[in-house]
Formats: sequence, structure tokens, C-alpha cells
Amino acid sequence: MAAVLGRQFGREQLAPLLEGEGIDVAQELAELEARGLVHRKSLSSADEYRFGESLTQEVAYESLLLRQRRQLHERIGTLLETSPGKPNAERSALLAYHFARSENRPKALEALLRAAQDAEQLPSYRAAVDFYRQAWEVAEAALAEDGDGPYRRAALEAASGLCRATVIYGLPEFADAERAAARARELAEGLGDTGTLAAVYYFQGSIMMMQGNREQHARGLSLAEQALALTEREGLTLAGLRLSRGLASSYALDGRFALAQRVMTWAVQELERAGERERLSDLYISSRWVRDSVLYLSDELDAVLESGPETYDFAVRGPNRTVQGAAAATLAQAHFIRGRFEDARRWADVGLDMAEAINHLLVLPAAASIALLARLELGEPADTTRYVDAMDQGLASAAHMHVNMRFVGEALLACNELERAERFAELLRARPFGGRLREALVGIALGELMSRFGRLDEAERWYTEAIATGEAIGARSSIAAASLGAAELAAARGEHATAARSAERALGLSRELGLVRYADRAARLTTGDAAVGGRA
Repeated sequence: MAAVLGRQFGREQLAPLLEGEGIDVAQELAELEARGLVHRKSLSSADEYRFGESLTQEVAYESLLLRQRRQLHERIGTLLETSPGKPNAERSALLAYHFARSENRPKALEALLRAAQDAEQLPSYRAAVDFYRQAWEVAEAALAEDGDGPYRRAALEAASGLCRATVIYGLPEFADAERAAARARELAEGLGDTGTLAAVYYFQGSIMMMQGNREQHARGLSLAEQALALTEREGLTLAGLRLSRGLASSYALDGRFALAQRVMTWAVQELERAGERERLSDLYISSRWVRDSVLYLSDELDAVLESGPETYDFAVRGPNRTVQGAAAATLAQAHFIRGRFEDARRWADVGLDMAEAINHLLVLPAAASIALLARLELGEPADTTRYVDAMDQGLASAAHMHVNMRFVGEALLACNELERAERFAELLRARPFGGRLREALVGIALGELMSRFGRLDEAERWYTEAIATGEAIGARSSIAAASLGAAELAAARGEHATAARSAERALGLSRELGLVRYADRAARLTTGDAAVGGRA
């Protein structure tokens, strides 16, 4: 019985399970403890136990017939459900664990979907995806047997939830998300659920944009636009406001900055008119951060630095830990590029601490790279291992590389992590990055890396492509960074006239935007003080 409860269990949990069996629970536990099969959890926990070895628990568990185990799991779930205690994520996860292993499918689906939603709120992104996946599997198994309507609704909720969590939190399970999106679309159409159908259109488009080249990015963006149009036709204002966040980010990644800003200005204003600012709803808080992110990508740095602290404050008060980490990382990057290294370090530390606490993969590389580079600029000691490991962990999910990689290559080179820098370069070369701004940022990163590796012709090609793409979309900071890299490369080759032209352009744009860090490097080039890779 204890083995069904889990590796850890309490005497008060065992007693009701064994009621009527004529067993003295305290005496039997004392004997098991004397034999070394179970131990007290701690000296102060007289009624809390744990198995001495996981193998002991597994053997005891497997000794029960499958039907017995399932019946016991349902009984335990029912006891937990009716026991006193405040609902929380831990409790819902435990209920999901037991009901999912029972024969009670309706209860299993209810518990798994609740656990997934609670995990998202916590937030615990991977746990949420795991619960949605389990719920989807249970629902599909039930549908295969009888095709019951309630199971179709549960399958839709689970499949669309898996898509949403994967897309929004940048998790790498794209294959599962694609299958789930296709199935959710089929289910939503069959059930006539227009709101969910619109969301699934958007998720399918987002998956295409995350993984694809420029052509796939355009197709994915078109699908996301269809999703928004569907919400407008059906009068689903709130659903449209939710989708506008991702759509605006996609516009910004393609260099359509004015359109991205208009979408987010409209979304935030609509939410404020609806009273969402006063309620500090998650939708309002996250929409503010997306607006700040769009402004950052659009080189509107003054606006970011003015709005960002208030967004962070709203996220703290919300509370919304996901936005806390993301808002801090955005502010860190804006301060860093402006040469305000103490502010950059402070915000990067806040973002990194929160990202590590909730395993927010999208924030880890950006926050870690700025935390490292800002300390180096200030001449302060840096915990290189922590920062590099955080970058590695985040880059394992390369879904939102526009956030992840802007300063990663530079950070790896600055701490002489050449092997990791080479792997990062391979990752960038291997992925087809759609969205013209994202292409420009990838080109700048690869130019920096190839310069350091001595592959100067390849570096020149990447810088040239980044400049051309930046010019096509008016991405001024990207043009400045690529021009600066090209100038440093030309200076190293002894091509002083070319270096001077590129440096002047970088200097002019940097001064226009207040990019102190780039301006200082460009100014050094005009005096002949240059090195391949800038900070080699």
C-alpha cells in the first residue's frame, strides 16, 4: 500500500487505505523500519516515512496486480481529493499522478488538465507540457474506444494546451507540438469551437516561423494573421488581444517595426479601456512586456527604458514571474547597448535569478550573457561557469533566437569559451532563421564568431549580408553593429580606407541612437586602434 503512495508517504495516508483490514499500521511500520526497508523522513517527522531504496518501493509496487494498483491509485486520489487542505500546484500534481494511473478516465483527465493549468501558473513550463501530453494520450485512448463527446473536448483542451505551452515558452518539443496542433485543429473544427480554432491557427503559424526559413516564416505569419482575422469576424475580442502579442513580435522579427508597434499600442490601450490595468491581469502585464520587446527590437531605446521599469513593477505586483524575468532581461540589454553597464548588470542579475528559479529558457541566454559582459566591462569578477551553463541551457531551445543570441557569441568569446562558441556558430548555421531582423542578428553574430576564428572571408560575407538586410528593413542598430564589425575586419586586413568608411557609418548611427558601447569602439577605429573581433 505504501509503495502505491510513492517513495515518501505518511502514516495518516496509510491508515484509511487499510481500514477494516485488521492491520496495526503503527506496529507494521515499526517492523519495516527495524528491518531497514523504510526510514523516518526526519527525526522531527514521526509520521512521515520514505523507502530506503527506490528499488524496494518498485519491487513492492510491481508485486501488486495491475488491476489492484489501478484501484488503489483511484482510492488514494479520492482520499486526497476529499482531505482538508488548500488547493495548490503540488496537490493537483499529486492528484494527477494517482488518477492518471487509475481506471477512472474522467477523473484522470480532470486532474491532469488542472495540474497542467496550475503548472503554467506556477510557472513550471516543462511540467505543464508533460501534464498536457498525458491528458492528450488518455483522451485519445478513450476516443479510440467509444468516441464520446466529453473526451473530444478534453482532447482538444490537452492538445491545444501542449501547443500553447511549447510556443509561448519556447520549448524544443516541436514535433509533438506540430502533431498536437494538427489534431487540435481537427477537433476544434468538429466541435465548432471558433476561439480555440483561431488559437490553433496561430500556434501552427508560430511553429512554422520558429523553425523555418524566410519563406516558411512568411507562410507562418500569414496563418497567424488568418487567426486574428477569424477572431475579429467572430467578435472574439479577448482572443484577438491574446493573439496580437505573438503577431506583433513576428512583425518586429521581420523588420515591420511600425506595424508591430501599432498592433501592440492598440492591444495595450484596449486592455486599459477594459480595466485590465487596474486588475493587473496576466494578459495586460504580458502585453506590456511584448510592447517593450517590440520597441527594443525597433531601436526605440528611450521608450523601452521609460516603460520597462513600470512593466517590471506591474509584473512584481501581479505577480507574474515569467514577465518579471523577461522584462528585466529586456532592460538589461537596452542599458548594455547604451553603455550603462552598472544598470545592465543589475537588471541582468534580476532576470537571471528569476529565469533560473522558474527555468525560463527564453530569458536565460540573454540575461546570462549581459550579466557576464557587464561585469567584464566594469572590471568585476564574474562567475563564468554559472553564466556559460545558463546560456547553454537556454540555447538548447532555439525557438526564440532573437531574444537568446544577440550577445551570446560575444559573451562566449569574451571569456575564451572557444569550443562552446564554435558549437554556437554551428547552431546558427544549421538553423534556417526566417524573419529579416532575425536573419540580420544571426549574420552579425556569425560575423563576430568567424572573425575571432580567423575565417575572415566568411566573416565579411556575414557582415555584408547583415548590412544589406538591415538596410532593407531600417534596422539601425543592426546596421551599426554589422558596420562596426566590418570596419574592425577591414582594419585587421590593413584596408584602412574601407575600415574608415564603415567606422564612420557605425559611429554616426551609434551616436544617433545613443549606442555608447558601439560608438566608443567605432571612435577607436578612427584613430587606428582596432582589433579583429572588436574586443579580442
